[in-house]
Amino acid sequence: MHSGKKYSNALCKVGDEVTFCIDGALKKGVVLVVDKNGTFERSGTPSYDIDVESENTLYKHIPCDFVISEDINESGMGNSKH
Repeated sequence: MHSGKKYSNALCKVGDEVTFCIDGALKKGVVLVVDKNGTFERSGTPSYDIDVESENTLYKHIPCDFVISEDINESGMGNSKH
């Protein structure tokens, strides 16, 4: 279930490590594609293709409001999307 948050201009970028929620489960992965035009069902909401290496799975068309956080990178900088 998604968070119901409205789209903001703060999009993730290709290569960002993110945590997202899908089917009630939290997943961690890396953004491979950013589609600023949205998904089939939600044309106004940007989406991502996210690689979850631990599952050897590429999740496609994940709406930006399913992403709950950008994980902290090596420099200690991060950007929360709570």
